[in-house]
Amino acid sequence: MTGSSMKYFHFMILLVTPISLTFGQEMKVVSDLRFNTEIGIEKELFRNWKLGAETQLKMEKDVSRIDEIDLDLNLEYSPFGFLSFGAGYRMAFNQKRDSTFETKHRFCADVGFRKELYRFKMDYRVRYQNVDDDFFQYDRQQPSRNILRNRIQIGYNIPNFPLDPFAYAELYGLLDRYEEFATKIKCAAGARYNLDKFGKIQAYYRIDRELNSLYPFTYYTIGIGYVFEF
Repeated sequence: MTGSSMKYFHFMILLVTPISLTFGQEMKVVSDLRFNTEIGIEKELFRNWKLGAETQLKMEKDVSRIDEIDLDLNLEYSPFGFLSFGAGYRMAFNQKRDSTFETKHRFCADVGFRKELYRFKMDYRVRYQNVDDDFFQYDRQQPSRNILRNRIQIGYNIPNFPLDPFAYAELYGLLDRYEEFATKIKCAAGARYNLDKFGKIQAYYRIDRELNSLYPFTYYTIGIGYVFEF
């Protein structure tokens, strides 16, 4: 192998290893089929600055019940082609068992690194996020959670083909409890289609697996999304 081929081979091993470790656990697993719909817009404000907004509808219980409705606002700054900084806010409406909705707030900040090699595009992102109950209420039901997320993603541009496939693995950990530093992993594969002036659409299949639990949940999620860029 050439030097570049060896680097790509090692990268794929790094990407696939968490997947094999995740599904190698001998435990009783609770599973569910879910479906996500995402619609967003992105606007380039100034040079190297980008503002985005997105709404998501998440279905659970074998795609028979609304689980969550999200409203996101994100800001990204990319001083160099290989480096980006981001910050975001999410207001989430989670449906409870009694069919009422509770409000959650999520704040996040992240740093991303990207590298293009031939037609491959590789990304690494580390994100800190804080999830809180409705802070407009005096009596909060649960304490806030501080989460660290590490994601590795690889994409490929197929010559003379409209779809660009991608895959990623993301590891979650709680910063509040060091014994639960690895609590969940996400693994996904999908494809994006560029609509030129009309934005992009994507479809993906994702597996979410809880770690460090005697009865870990596993979610199988099918998702579709559209982003309009202007």
